Amino acid sequence: MNGVIDSELAVRATLWMFGSVAVGLLAGPLAGWLWRTPRRDGFPMGVLVFMLIFSSVTGAWALRLARVAWQFHQASREAPGTLVEFVSGSHYDSKKRRQVATTSPRVEFTAADGTRHRFVGLPGSLARREPGSPLTVRYQSGPPMQAVVADFQSQWGAAWGFGLFGGAGLLVAWFVGRGLFGRQPPSGGVRLLNGLLLVLAAGYVGLGAWALTRP
Repeated sequence: MNGVIDSELAVRATLWMFGSVAVGLLAGPLAGWLWRTPRRDGFPMGVLVFMLIFSSVTGAWALRLARVAWQFHQASREAPGTLVEFVSGSHYDSKKRRQVATTSPRVEFTAADGTRHRFVGLPGSLARREPGSPLTVRYQSGPPMQAVVADFQSQWGAAWGFGLFGGAGLLVAWFVGRGLFGRQPPSGGVRLLNGLLLVLAAGYVGLGAWALTRP
């Protein structure tokens, strides 16, 4: 039992994010080359296409991760727990060249039936707590049993992180799009682009407000 909500889904989301970067690096220059004429530069269009691809993929996964976290929150129940110790570990960096040291909390809690369980929480979390500190755990009976520390980082951190990446990409796309089309008459394509940006922006704002108001 690990202390991460659907760790496999988080890994898939990360792979999709890097995949969107790869696709954007191919589609962006192509779009810029097609857009370029002797009277206009193609680089801004390439940036716009790249950012739209990146923000759309990361935003979609942010919403999916938020939905999974919300479903776990609804199906789980709270239990008192204790920070037992910190466990040292390591993992390879994104380039698979060197190992990075990590510290993860080992937490013990008592379920409603009186049984005691232990799990290792999210690496880097609870760094300011001391062993023996009481805390709250949310768990869902199995099989398999799943439990996480009932704090924002452990429950909503993945969705919030992907939402920030997608929101940043959307903001860049908005500024670049304004520079490209702001001085031109609003054609059908421009209206479609503005509508897409507004929908994405509304989704990110809603996700952020929703996540921040969750206990």
